[in-house]
Amino acid sequence: MGPLQKNITLPALIAGLLTFLILLVMLIAGGNPKPAAYPNADGFTAAIYWFEVTESADDLFKALGDPALDKGAGIRSTMDRVNRIDFAFMAAYSVYFALLVVMMRGLIAVAGPVKTRITILAAAGVAFSILMLAGDIMENVQLLKLTGYASPEETDMAVIGRLMAFTRLKWFAIFLGSLALTALYIEHFGKRLSSLLFALFYGSTAVIGFISFFVPGMRAMIELSSFMLLLAWLVSLVHVGIIMLRGSALGGHVQAVRNRG
Repeated sequence: MGPLQKNITLPALIAGLLTFLILLVMLIAGGNPKPAAYPNADGFTAAIYWFEVTESADDLFKALGDPALDKGAGIRSTMDRVNRIDFAFMAAYSVYFALLVVMMRGLIAVAGPVKTRITILAAAGVAFSILMLAGDIMENVQLLKLTGYASPEETDMAVIGRLMAFTRLKWFAIFLGSLALTALYIEHFGKRLSSLLFALFYGSTAVIGFISFFVPGMRAMIELSSFMLLLAWLVSLVHVGIIMLRGSALGGHVQAVRNRG
């Protein structure tokens, strides 16, 4: 197993597995409850996404419900529980993202000299990984505050304003990082079908995600963007595993040849 596999691929595999493991823990701990106002004209099917992209007190209470009622209290309790676990999830996925970027840059380097634009893309990808973590931390802080308001009238709009800013920082960093990874995968795989696969998942994450924020009435598309991101991470995890297996097989073959010699 070469330096790339030892230094980057194994940590990427561990970070990816942790990302999905923590996500599973979050689902077990809270499930994925529907918004209090469901069905709704906005099209949200999951309370967590409407909560994240809340832009008003009305949004907040449609997503979470009235805390004086069992349904509203239950959703808020679930959101708090899931968002506390989310601190571990965001650490795992942002590290996973950064390691994927570094790994892909390393794979490109194995094939030959690395173009300047690839180095810039990789550096940007790592920077976006840091920004998505910072944004997610601050987003979570606002979410944990917002579950404490008992009515729309007492809701602090300054907290919602900060939530909107940090949510956009997180998601825009994810979208831009996904585009950077798309370019790196295409550079590595060239015209092979694998390029199309990674471009489909990571590219769709970004395109659908930006649509959800910039096209009026399309906010609920963030749910689809998030689903595409999970598929992208899963495909990347399979790719990392294949690299690990190939590296182990190659290392074993080299060692066998040495032993025979």
